Parts: sequence; C-alpha cells; structure tokens
Amino acid sequence: MLIINFKTVSKWIASFCFLLVLAGCNTRNSARYYSIYNANQHTNYNAQEQSTLITCQFAISTKGRSWDERYPVQIAEAQRRGYSASQCFALANGAAEPTKANAVERKEAETEILPVSTGSAFAITSTGHLLTNHHVVEDCELVVLHLSGERFEKTTVIASDKTNDLSVLKADYTPEEIFKISTRNAELLEDIVVAGFPLSEQLSSSVKVTKGVVSSLAGMKNNYSQIQIDAAIQPGSSGGPIVDSKGNVVAIAISAINKSTMFKRDNYIPENTNFGVKASTARTFLEANSIALQPANSAEQDRAKMAGVIQK
Repeated sequence: MLIINFKTVSKWIASFCFLLVLAGCNTRNSARYYSIYNANQHTNYNAQEQSTLITCQFAISTKGRSWDERYPVQIAEAQRRGYSASQCFALANGAAEPTKANAVERKEAETEILPVSTGSAFAITSTGHLLTNHHVVEDCELVVLHLSGERFEKTTVIASDKTNDLSVLKADYTPEEIFKISTRNAELLEDIVVAGFPLSEQLSSSVKVTKGVVSSLAGMKNNYSQIQIDAAIQPGSSGGPIVDSKGNVVAIAISAINKSTMFKRDNYIPENTNFGVKASTARTFLEANSIALQPANSAEQDRAKMAGVIQK
C-alpha cells in the first residue's frame, strides 16, 4: 500500500502561482486588502469602470486562491475579463497585468518550472496508476512524483472529475504495494485512518497518519458523495487515502472546513470537521475511465501490518 508525496508545477502561469505561495505569509498584503475593502465599499460602484487591479482586490479572498463571495459583482467582472482566482490573487500581490504581447513573449521565453503546491496520492494499480484530488493538479502542466528520494517527472493526468474533486494519474514506475478501493462505503462511527503528507515543507517528508471516526455520511450542504470525519486533515493531506480496519480505502481526503470563513459568518470556529470523497464515487470515476481495480481486502489488518505497508 503505497502513498506518494508529489509536487505540482506549472510553466507560463508559474509566476502567478509562485506569488500565491509567497503571499500566504505576507501579512502586509492582507492588511492592504482590508484597507482597500473598507475604503471602496460604496453603493455606486461600477465594475466596468474600475481597473483590473481594483476589481481583483475586491474579488479575491484575503486567504488565498479563492473568490470572496461577498463581492459577486467584482467576481463576475474579473471572470468576464478572463481572470481566474489564481491570476487575480497574483495581480493583487504585485504581478504585472498581462497584455496580449507580453503574455505571448513570456510563454515563449519562460523555461523555468516553479513549484506550485504539494499533495498526496496513492497507488491503485500495479501498473502505476495513482488517485488524488483534482484541485491538487488543477491548472498545472507538470506533476512531479516524489517517492523514496526519487523524482518521477513523467507523471500524467489521465482523467479528472472536477465536480467530485478526483484525478487519476499515471507514472512510469511499478509500486511494491497498492491500495484496494472498498466495495462499500464507510459506516457511521466506523474507525478510520487518514494517511498522507501534510505540511511536508514545514514538518518532515515522511508519511503521517491520523485516526478518528466517521462523523456523518454526508458532506457540506448534504453532499452525499462525501463523508465527514473527525480525523485531522491539514494542507498537503489532500488526495490521501482514508482507510478502514481492513486497509481498504473507504474515502479520499479532500478538505477541512474553512474555519476563517465560519468565524467571519457565525463568529464560531468548528473543530474536527473534515471531509472525504466516498469510495463508491471513486469507483464509479475509475471504472468509467477503464481503470481495472483489484478486489478489496476481506480480512482485518492489525495495526503493525497496516503501518508497515503504508510506509513502503
């Protein structure tokens, strides 16, 4: 049962994405956003008369790569001008606004590949297929697989399901062990373990596990393709397996609830509220893309054995 830490990188949009990484730690930028929001909240705002910079400073969340839903008019205007949330965030943090001319020049001239994000994935076939989240590899031209000190740069995104946040990858290697996808969904109060590579840059590069139970059989807003768990999920956990006592994958780690958003809206910070995509949803996605899966494990696995195979 193999878990892989991989980094996604992008070429011509790398300058935008790299700024995202740096801006996450820049408190002055966040303060600037708030001052702009406060100074420009007026009732006669005309989005089409504002510069793209001002539009993006309204539209983008202060927390990063997402739209600020408080400003739907500005979001719509930014999208009308052809800007994604990532590009708006980069522009708001000092990136030059691309013109048709310099965009072409940059795309032709740029050869450097910069890191964008990290995530987790796990092997599901003996021929090198991997399962992860769509949001981890979205907008990236190259996916680099890190495995036991080796780099596999020929990792291809075979198919993606944006709605359910799943992607299947193919790497040029043969895994020693693979994860089996459960033929059943997790049950309420069932014990589970989440494995992956959260905060690999800040902590260690070794695999990390957390344990908990299934808290709900539905995700946010009654999303029945997901489950809710109380086992911890951190940045970098995305795409990791959520396994049962037999070592079968019953869900794929997807996200934790946005605590800052909840605090802004309800003045309350929820705890132990994390989500995963159900095994049945993953199976449907993989089978639709002709990925042949091995039968699920039928026997219980003791903790030592499970720990051993997770680390291989």
